[in-house]
Amino acid sequence: MRTLRMTGAVFFDTNAYAPWVSETPNSAEFGRILFPRAEHVIPFHVIIEGACWAEVPGAGEPVLLREGGVMIAPRGDFHVLASAPGLRESAPAGLGDYYEAVQRDRPLFAALNGGEDHPLSCRFICGFIGCDVAPFNPLLNALPGLIVGEVAASNFGVLASLLDQAVGEDDAKAPDGDSALAKMAEFLFIEVLRQYVADLPEETGGWFAGLRDRQVGAALRLLHDRPAESWTIEKLAREVGLSRSGFAQRFTFFVGVAPMTYLARWRMQMAARLLDDEATSVGQAAIAVGYESEAAFHRTFKRHVGVSPGHWRRDRNARLALRS
Repeated sequence: MRTLRMTGAVFFDTNAYAPWVSETPNSAEFGRILFPRAEHVIPFHVIIEGACWAEVPGAGEPVLLREGGVMIAPRGDFHVLASAPGLRESAPAGLGDYYEAVQRDRPLFAALNGGEDHPLSCRFICGFIGCDVAPFNPLLNALPGLIVGEVAASNFGVLASLLDQAVGEDDAKAPDGDSALAKMAEFLFIEVLRQYVADLPEETGGWFAGLRDRQVGAALRLLHDRPAESWTIEKLAREVGLSRSGFAQRFTFFVGVAPMTYLARWRMQMAARLLDDEATSVGQAAIAVGYESEAAFHRTFKRHVGVSPGHWRRDRNARLALRS
């Protein structure tokens, strides 16, 4: 998550009174307001009290979320929370209010269809994870349109208490309020992802299944932890206890690309993060990710990213300036 520059925050604390509908637009439409430096924003919701139905239209049937339930929309797709399935068609929510809300001070405390004569149907927290897409984000590429999970029962009581403190009006104004919200959002995101990976069927391929696989997971950890090392297929295979051909075939099945291709892309991801710092030269970035020759690094960067390292740096800075 550090290398992919994923960071989170909790922005909405909502009490909803039946009947109610809440719609979240595609995050591409409002994400830069929440995370000006992020290329992509992933919304998620955690149910603190009561229950509701969650749906990403086009990604399957509505799913019932109870206390402790979490839904994540990894692609940032438009999605709906409601007190009952089908309410969106009869009582659509106003997206204009949503766009106005994300521009206000946060965390934002909201009530849907509120009133003392309505029973509390659900209390839910809305959080967001900002991340980079380019040049290489294997985690984002591997996620489906909707993930539903639960906070472990052993963690939920502590989590609910910490959320109450983090989004409390007094705490939110404290200097460390934003930091507490960010850590809470990241914890929730990781908790659900771990559960998602653990529940994948044994025969499933893909990057997450590769992380779980004993040999491929070990190889990925080596590449992630020591990207600048002079890796070869033979060396990786030896480290994880497989033959060269067996390792190459197994890695490609799970990850979707050959080991050396994955390593090159991961190095470019790390180099791109280094190039965000104007004090880091292209040559320094090249050495840090395992290239003795700046020319070789330049060629590899351009092949995988599409532009030269210098062009990437200038273009990204220009994009961030426009988003700010």
